[in-house]
Parts: sequence; C-alpha cells; structure tokens
Amino acid sequence: MIRKCVAFLFKPYICFQNQVNEKLKKELDESRQEASEKSENLMRKLEQLGGDLIRLETEKAALEDRLEMEKATLEDKLNAEKGVLEEQLKIEKMAFRDRIKTEKEFLDDSIGAMAREIMLAKWKIVDHLEEVEDHSHDLLHCNICGYEGERNTFQTMESDCIFNGGHLVRYVCPECGAVFGPSKFSQRTQQQIDDDYRVHYLGFSEGDSSYKEERAFKMLEPDLKGVYLNYGCGHWSKTLQELRDAGYQVYGYEPYSPDVGNPYMITDKEELKKMRFDGIFSNDLLEHLLDPVSELREMTHILIDEKSKMSHCTSCYTYKYEYTRFHTCFFLGNSVQRMSELAGLQILDQCDDMKENDFYCYVFRPTEKENNLINKMYCNKEAHREENGVSFHKGGILFGPYLTLLPRQYALYVAVEGEEVDASVTVYNQMGRQVFVQVPLHKGENRISFSVEQKECEIEFVIQNNGVDMRVTEIDLT
Repeated sequence: MIRKCVAFLFKPYICFQNQVNEKLKKELDESRQEASEKSENLMRKLEQLGGDLIRLETEKAALEDRLEMEKATLEDKLNAEKGVLEEQLKIEKMAFRDRIKTEKEFLDDSIGAMAREIMLAKWKIVDHLEEVEDHSHDLLHCNICGYEGERNTFQTMESDCIFNGGHLVRYVCPECGAVFGPSKFSQRTQQQIDDDYRVHYLGFSEGDSSYKEERAFKMLEPDLKGVYLNYGCGHWSKTLQELRDAGYQVYGYEPYSPDVGNPYMITDKEELKKMRFDGIFSNDLLEHLLDPVSELREMTHILIDEKSKMSHCTSCYTYKYEYTRFHTCFFLGNSVQRMSELAGLQILDQCDDMKENDFYCYVFRPTEKENNLINKMYCNKEAHREENGVSFHKGGILFGPYLTLLPRQYALYVAVEGEEVDASVTVYNQMGRQVFVQVPLHKGENRISFSVEQKECEIEFVIQNNGVDMRVTEIDLT
C-alpha cells in the first residue's frame, strides 16, 4: 500500500523528468546531427583546399620550369650579345692601339727628326765659331794624368761625328798617352752636356751591348749572395733583367734613364752614394766620363769592403769608335795604369778579345778601402770626436750615417775601448722607425750580424753609452 502511495506521489515528477530527458535527448541528437553535418562540410572544404593546394603546387612547378627556361634563354641571349660586344671592343681596342702606335711612331719620328736637325744646326754653329776664333794658345788639361799645355803643342787626331756632332778634334797627351777631347764638347757645362745627351737619345738609339755587360759582370766572379751595380747601364739594356732572372742581385745606375718606375734602376747620384755593393761593372762607360779618375774614386766609396772589385770594359782602351763626340777619352799609352794609380786602384786582371768579340776589359780593386763610418756619423753633447775615434761620457750617443741597404746579409763591426763597458748598439731603418737588431757592446771587437730582406732606406746605427767613459775607434759595415 505504501509503495503505491509513493508511486502516486512521485508520478508527476517522473513524468516531468521523462519529458526533460526526452527533450535533452532530442537536443543532443540535433546537436550531433548538426556537428556531423559541419564535420562533413569541413572535410569537404579540406578536400577542396587540398585539391587547390595540389593545383597550386603544380602551377608553381610549371611556373618555375618556365622561369628557368626563360632565364636560360635570356642568359644565352645575353652571353651572345656579350660575346659580340667583347669582340667589337677587342677590335676597337686593337684599332685604337694600332692608331696610338702609329701616332706614337709618327711623333717619335718627328721628334727624332727635329732632334737630329737641332744637333746638326747647333754643332755647325759651334764648329764655325771654332774656325773664326783663335784657340791655339788655350790651355788644355788631361783628365787622366793632369798634364797641361797649350793647344798648339798637342798632337791632334781628327774625325767627324756620325751623330750630327760636326767635326771632332782630339788631343794626344804627351805624358800618359791618353787621347782626350773634343774640347768643344768636354769643356761645356755639365747641364749643357746632360741636355746634349737627352736630345741625342731622342734622335738616335743604342745597339744591344748586353753580351759585353754580362761578360764584364762574370769577370767579377760574382756570388749569388752579393749585391752588384751596373754603372751607366742605359735604359735600353737587357742585362739588368737577364742577370736578375739568373738569380743575381743586380741594380743599375743611369742618370739619363726615364725608367723611374723600375725598382732596380737608380737615377739619382745622391741616392747612389748611400748604397754599398760587392762589385761594380760597366760597358762603354769610362770613355764618357769627363773626369774618370774622380768618378772611379767615387765608385770605390760605394764598394762594401776591401775585397770588392770593379770591372770596366770598353773598346776605347784602343782608338776605336772615335766617330762620336760623346767619347771624350781613349785610354792609350800607359793611361790605364796612371788612371788606376791616381784613383787608388790596382789592376787585378784584364781581357783582350778585341779581334773576335770587340771586348777589352780591366778588373780593379782598391789599394786601400776606408770602411770606418765614424766620420759620417753624428754625436750628442755627451760624446765628442777625437783624432782616432769618438769618446763617450755617460749618456753619450753616436748615430748615423743613414745608408740605403739592399737585400743581403750584413755584419757591423764596432771596436770599443774602456774598462767597464755598459753600452749598446741598435740598427734602425727609416731613422728609427723599426729595430733590426739591438745588442750590448763589450770591450774589444764586436761583430753584429743582421739581414735585410728588401731595400731599406735611412739605415741608422745608434751607439749609446749607459756607464762610465768609453771610446769607439772603428765602425765598419761589410
């Protein structure tokens, strides 16, 4: 009975709950149906997007292939046009070079013709003045032995200059046998002579003398570790490069050379004086020197030590090639011996191969070589010069001589006197910018070795005393 009552009482609630459940079920089914439809729509859209993506990828690949083809076609077209332009440019460049070469040759020929005409006119005037003026009592001076006499007392030798230099009259020295002159050329100022050389080289060219230059070089018995100078090498000579290609350290000196860009060519006499060489050689030089004795003395100053040699060849050790005004001395008689004695040289060797190869050469070595650099150096107030050296108080400094050293191994010798030596020597380049070597000095002889790998300018040796009084008697570079 109770159960029936409870069922009766909860019947309305149960009916309500059933209605709610039915409604919730209906809504849930509707939601599921809607979600399913949305999911199906989304899948269809995804499938559509996937198809679109595949289509886009296909179109992209096709577009890239097309771009690559168009790029290759364009590159081929550009390369073809570039080749045509390069060929046209090459043709135009060659035509321009040919035109420039032709114009240069024409200009050179014109300048050469004018130079020859100028020389011809100039020396005709000089010869005319020589004829109308009386120079018979003028004093003439032999630059080999120093003999002087009136012009009319000399035996003469005459010829004509094939380089438009007019008539040539030379004189035989009765003292040493040298033939010197023509005075109309040799007595001109150095500037006038320099100008005459420059005009001459505009109008005339020199022959190839490399064979004789190389042979004169070999007579020095050169060492691959040494440094050598071709004195008066001329800018047309191939010798310099040929010897360097063979492994030799060879430099050239030619004051009339326009080859200022060549690192192995020296054109400035003052620059040359700062250098040191193991040997000097020349071909057809001595006969061009107005004062051979003085010039040879200057050459000894740039030799590095007493073992260094000079080799000078010229056909003018005989009376040959007299047809140019530029040959101002012929070394006949005993003039070579007199010249070497006065220049402080001894003759070591000679070669006379005139008949076969037009080669005549003497090899010289200094009889005495002054290597002491002290007199070319400078002192501060705590150091002062004496008759045979430099004395140092504490703080004394000796510095200089500002040399130009070429690639080579060098040794600096310093002789020191003192009881307790506390001093040092430093080798600098470019007046103190870089230290090559710095070592302490001791009593007695000091040998300092250093190597130069490339041309170094303004080399300075600095000796500084940090202790009690001392004295330096000798500084040599070898």
